[in-house]
Amino acid sequence: MSSTKGSVVSEPKDEVLLVPNDLVEKTVGVAVDIGASMLKIVFRSKENLEESVGKDTKLGHLQLVSFPRDKLHEGLDYVAKRCALSRPADGRLPTICTTGTGGWEFRKAVSQKFNVRTKSVVEFDCFANAFLYLASHLSRKHLLHPYDDEATVEPLRMVEEYVEVMTALNRSSDETPASDRNCRGKLDFSGSMGKIIADSNEPIAEAEEIYPCLLTICGSVFTYIIINEDKTFQLIEYSARGGRGFHALGSLLTGCKVCYPLTPFHSTVYYLSL
Repeated sequence: MSSTKGSVVSEPKDEVLLVPNDLVEKTVGVAVDIGASMLKIVFRSKENLEESVGKDTKLGHLQLVSFPRDKLHEGLDYVAKRCALSRPADGRLPTICTTGTGGWEFRKAVSQKFNVRTKSVVEFDCFANAFLYLASHLSRKHLLHPYDDEATVEPLRMVEEYVEVMTALNRSSDETPASDRNCRGKLDFSGSMGKIIADSNEPIAEAEEIYPCLLTICGSVFTYIIINEDKTFQLIEYSARGGRGFHALGSLLTGCKVCYPLTPFHSTVYYLSL
């Protein structure tokens, strides 16, 4: 997303997503997520469609664009002019999926802008099913960022501290908290992460033993999902102490009504002096 100043939003920059070519051909053409602070839309452009249909290639592209939530209508206009929707031959309206807190609230605006029906779906299910699909079609180098050992140091330290605190709190209680019962034994942070094959062209789910694995959503809320070896999945933790909580805290401290004037602070202001 390009920079913003005040209430003026400059021309957005599309992010290009690498996906299986089959998805580009078969998708309806647009999916909308309206979160607590941002509008995110994945869509198929006319150029994406032209480079994929009838081509002997395994990979294609979709576009991702985002807008501040208070620029919802500008964002919908931007995508409506660029997306290539697939419409049934019998004249029925196509159905597109929406997620997020605003998916249901703004369903009428989305329906009217794209001339479609909307179906509000649970984003946790979308996230897990999308990972299962992409992991069975894309290689590690196409699906994931390069693995960074240093990135695990702080999260693992926090997990260890959390476990120590919970263990100390539970010593005097015969009742084991539900969250502890649900998570116990499902993940072992002390073991090996398995063999990583960075240069394989095979789908990551075939080239490596990646299940069970943990997926994390870091947005307005924090969400943790376990994908099991049998490809089933379950939500194991959900916390509202994500971006939504920090947005509220930032608003209280600064008086800002929307989130995007606050975003430059993370790279320009030392957190202890904020």
